[in-house]
Amino acid sequence: KEQFSFLAEPFNKHGYAVYMPGYRLAQEWGNSLPMESILKQLEFAVVEILKEAAKKASPSIYIVGHSAGGHLAAMLHKVDWSKYGIASDIHNKIKGIFSLAGLFDIRPLVNSFINVEINMSFESAEKVSPLLTNTYSDTKLCPIHLLVPEFDTPEFFRQTKEYQHALLSENQVCYFRTAYNRDHLDIIENLIKPRDEVMAYLIENMDR
Repeated sequence: KEQFSFLAEPFNKHGYAVYMPGYRLAQEWGNSLPMESILKQLEFAVVEILKEAAKKASPSIYIVGHSAGGHLAAMLHKVDWSKYGIASDIHNKIKGIFSLAGLFDIRPLVNSFINVEINMSFESAEKVSPLLTNTYSDTKLCPIHLLVPEFDTPEFFRQTKEYQHALLSENQVCYFRTAYNRDHLDIIENLIKPRDEVMAYLIENMDR
């Protein structure tokens, strides 16, 4: 969270408070369930945010994540917050999810170099892949926005389009947008620049 705290400023300028949770990195867990453990940490963080929003009568909450955070944002989109005792009128304060350069099927990572230190099982990857997790009950979820940098790899585009199709088939509201002239890293780095198109897109949809 310290590394990316600079991203709070452009949102603050538009009147949004920013809560930037940190989490223990996957390779530090030392067990076979690192991704589930990280997701659980983020769920606890959002529960605290929801409680704070209720206490302060905040009208809305938006979850924004990039890369690994984009994957986690998509997973948080489908959480049944009632399991934490959060009433529906409170968790309905989550008005939108923004996944920037996220992945939605984690299974391909199991046989990649990335998994050497993480030691994630195939079964674990299935459980934390948004593409493979069902929406709880018949709940109508808040809109989710999937943004992919123009210069990201074809796999990001394939997974994102496939995930959008899956959500639309469940009658969920899901938007796809290409971030032109952006790569996997500068889509997030450029958010602090004046008149950045991605930031403008985020704020325009939040202000609605």
